[in-house]
Amino acid sequence: PISAVNALIQNKRAIEVAGGVIVFATGSANQLIRSVIQNTGQISANSMTSHGGVVELVAGTVNNNGRITANAQGVGNGGTVRVVAD
Repeated sequence: PISAVNALIQNKRAIEVAGGVIVFATGSANQLIRSVIQNTGQISANSMTSHGGVVELVAGTVNNNGRITANAQGVGNGGTVRVVAD
């Protein structure tokens, strides 16, 4: 239940970062078990470098019903999406 959540990050719209890094982390390491990230929107990090954009979501629970993208605009390895949850 939501009442048991100590920290909540919720995205229903669009978060876009050109040439950067997006990191959502809820609380400290010992509080992550009761934290939630909910994404029903779009999270996008794009970069002009060969390393690409980076999106990182860290919480006890991560619910994604939206879209998460990390891309590179040139020749390279693309981007990185990392989700860490219990």
